[in-house]
Amino acid sequence: PAEDPEACAPAVTACSFLRGSFAFVLVAAVHARGSYGEVLAYDLRGFGSDEGAGGVKASHETDSFEGAPFGELSAHHSQDGVFLLGGAGKVRVLQVRQNSGGR
Repeated sequence: PAEDPEACAPAVTACSFLRGSFAFVLVAAVHARGSYGEVLAYDLRGFGSDEGAGGVKASHETDSFEGAPFGELSAHHSQDGVFLLGGAGKVRVLQVRQNSGGR
């Protein structure tokens, strides 16, 4: 089968821990294909215990959006769950929120 010329192997291009009450969250920008990518959020509470023994799986994955490859990902200085994501000609402000189940 013909390969998609826009396709590339998924690669983490930027990552950061959030701050304050969300310091246990690692967010990673992934370049998936062409100018599209996703953001993965990892809840690392319990990773040092038996709960994390099977490896770390993303707690949340965004839908694919334009702007990849994302070269900058930075936690907001005054809002714990907010981070900025910079890519090719775009800057996005994204937010992580804790749901009622605590994750």
